[in-house]
Amino acid sequence: MCTCSPDLATTQWQNPPPPRVYDTVLLREAGTLTGHDGTINDISFYKDTHFVSCADDATLRIWALEECEILKAMPGHSGPVTGVAVHPSGRLALSTGHDRTLRTWDLMKGKSVHVLKRKAGTTFVRWSPSGDSFAVADLYGGVAVFSTQTGKEVCRFKFEGRITAMQFVGEKAIAIAGHQPTVRIFCTSTGACTGMIQAHAERVRDMAVVQPFDDLSLVVTVDSTGNVKVSTQRRCKG
Repeated sequence: MCTCSPDLATTQWQNPPPPRVYDTVLLREAGTLTGHDGTINDISFYKDTHFVSCADDATLRIWALEECEILKAMPGHSGPVTGVAVHPSGRLALSTGHDRTLRTWDLMKGKSVHVLKRKAGTTFVRWSPSGDSFAVADLYGGVAVFSTQTGKEVCRFKFEGRITAMQFVGEKAIAIAGHQPTVRIFCTSTGACTGMIQAHAERVRDMAVVQPFDDLSLVVTVDSTGNVKVSTQRRCKG
């Protein structure tokens, strides 16, 4: 699995850990992350300075990117933590896991400040680029979009199959990949599938979205054989 920060530092992790951080500008390894007692399942960056990881050891950890140093360990979940997303402000994070909870974290204090019980275990949580909304995906392909301001669900839709990756594409669309070679684009207002990217010949394992222009996003995907592809996607304005 692999994820990318805004300054193109990448983090790669395998079973077993530890993960390694790479500087893709200087093309060299920048450090190794040790500290979790289980497999790392997700990582979310805040700019080019910090990131938060979550793992099977039921904890989240805040890291300083340059030093690859743990700043805070945050227990709270009662089972493996499968997804984490840092708010664009860098002050909050959301996490989800096998204990069927969606937790809100105060990253300044390193504490869980709100817990929402869910009916099914969840695998992914993602903020929109502005942080005005967030999406949660469950184990069975169900995706719910929530308003940050009200905390209420604004849209729900179904992805056919198990989800392997999910990312916002601008404010109005979500790209979702599963055990298939395509990436599907869904509108966050209606839940309708509005497009499809024929990314690979093999199933897509992971995905990142880079948004260098106002109306254009780059969707970076990697398949089960390790091939990487960059596709373009126009922003949904509806």
